[in-house]
Amino acid sequence: MIVFTLTNTLSGQVYVGTTQDCPQRRWGQLCAAAHEGLEDDLFSDIRHCGENSFELREWAVAESLSELRQLAEEALTEHDALSLQGIRTRPTRRATRDTTPQPSQASPKRSAAQRKASTVGTATPAVSMDGPEKLPTGRVRNSDKERKLRAAIEQQKIERLAQERAQQQAQADEMAAIMARIDSRGGKRS
Repeated sequence: MIVFTLTNTLSGQVYVGTTQDCPQRRWGQLCAAAHEGLEDDLFSDIRHCGENSFELREWAVAESLSELRQLAEEALTEHDALSLQGIRTRPTRRATRDTTPQPSQASPKRSAAQRKASTVGTATPAVSMDGPEKLPTGRVRNSDKERKLRAAIEQQKIERLAQERAQQQAQADEMAAIMARIDSRGGKRS
């Protein structure tokens, strides 16, 4: 069971959701629901800003339902986010017959300020939406599978950090070369 965050990179609004399978699959369901015209703040953001304006991050992995709830609350508090819990991704029978939105169908904003404060958890690394490997492909109820999933997530984190360090080093080398050229020009003008 996974807690994930969706961040609208244009507005900065963060949404927190949970899933028993991979977050990318849930993201696909949410995008499909937005394009079907369902009403929710997230769906409006997706239609207005576009799918590419969102960053999907895996926040934590839980081993039990109670831990999942606790981690979701922590993520909501830490990011001052809106919850995706209870969001409908399929039209209701009433919505298919009557296209006018009913007041009871509107999703109320549930900010972390309205929730009970809890301790802040440690976030897990970001997950690329176009990542090379989608780790969980279904429900993960076996503790061995959970351990393997956690190990795979940790490996992805290590690989991302190594890639970031290599990129930072390349930028530092490039900056050093530029500074050396500037210094060499400065000596000729004196």
